[in-house]
Amino acid sequence: NCNGIIIVLLNPFMFLFADKGRKAKKHIQCTDDLRVAGSSLISKDGTKWEIVNQGANVPGRVGTQNILREEQGPTPLPKREIEKGNALSAFRLLIDDFIIKHIQKCTETEARIKSKNNSWTISFKEIYATIAIMYGRGLLAKGQSITQLWSTTWGPAFFRNTMSRNRFTEIMKYLRFDMRSTRSLRIKTDKFAMVSEIWNRFIENCVTCYKPGPNITVDEQLFPCKSRCPFTQYIASKPDKFGIKFWLAADNKSKYLLNALPYLGKDDSRPSNQPVAEHVVLSLVKPFVGKGRNVTMDNFFTSLKLAEKLHAKQTSIVGTLNRIRREVPQSVKSSKCNRYCTHILRTDKCTLTVYQSKPNKNVLLLSSMHRSVAVDNQKKRLPETVAYYNNTKYGVDVLDQMARRYSTKNSSRRWPIQVF
Repeated sequence: NCNGIIIVLLNPFMFLFADKGRKAKKHIQCTDDLRVAGSSLISKDGTKWEIVNQGANVPGRVGTQNILREEQGPTPLPKREIEKGNALSAFRLLIDDFIIKHIQKCTETEARIKSKNNSWTISFKEIYATIAIMYGRGLLAKGQSITQLWSTTWGPAFFRNTMSRNRFTEIMKYLRFDMRSTRSLRIKTDKFAMVSEIWNRFIENCVTCYKPGPNITVDEQLFPCKSRCPFTQYIASKPDKFGIKFWLAADNKSKYLLNALPYLGKDDSRPSNQPVAEHVVLSLVKPFVGKGRNVTMDNFFTSLKLAEKLHAKQTSIVGTLNRIRREVPQSVKSSKCNRYCTHILRTDKCTLTVYQSKPNKNVLLLSSMHRSVAVDNQKKRLPETVAYYNNTKYGVDVLDQMARRYSTKNSSRRWPIQVF
């Protein structure tokens, strides 16, 4: 009798579990607007999308705008320096004599004013030694104090053999990257004026020393910095929360930094009718367009207008698309299908892939590279565009990871030191 009572009491729960199982297996009907191949959808901004059938299980043909017309790798001068095997000569391709001379001039001027010693000087060798100590600190003693670095008991001998501790702290005290006498005038038009001259030279060297491959990745980097700075950002989703934000373009294969821009707030050089994301991407990839490359980006940057502008410059894009954008049809925004279901929409120059990656979430991916989209025969039935995005999206992420692993960040209240 007791067993019978227990079974009767459990029966309602058994019906609940059985009903839940039936709901899980329920077939979800796709939105009718997305099921009819050949029909058209109109978005809020008037963009006309044509629904097309999925391609065969063979990747679509690469368009002429994606045939790379340059050889990837170092340009002739860096290639000769690399073949010599001299680390310093290779380093001087990026941090060249122009940068070192400018640092020497600014530092000596600052030191002579502050110390009231007109004979104070710093040599090229001492500047290189200071940079070497910064790198050595990131590699051998990350996060250690100056006292511990030069300790005969705990500190590596490298620091003691390179430079005395007092000389290093003196150089760091006076280290400057601009002339104080003209700063107030320059900072009115350039918020980055305290370091912009060497920064611009460094980026120019990065651009001229290397030719990227077929894929470039564009993304943001938050450099951790709590120094007093007018353009410090707070991003809750980042590990460090506070810092200076940079827009980066990196080669997907080598993870080489191709171009970078600091985010300084309102930019007067940006056209009033051009969104920030579009302006950033066009500025970063400007030296590399017209050669048949592809740019991979996330949904902050991706837009149909940007894709069309780059397509006119023989450059394609592949990126996730935010569903709140006006070029996305309403039927796509509200669509819900069975898991791993794919729908393909196309305009004159772009293809929109709608992929149901999770039961309650789909992914929108815009591509001006793929005219037809193949779907594989694996369990997840992954579209070709999604697979391509997954393989080319992490260039900046890995670059940022490497920079953090061997961070040369020094404790300083001056943000130009942090940027340097």
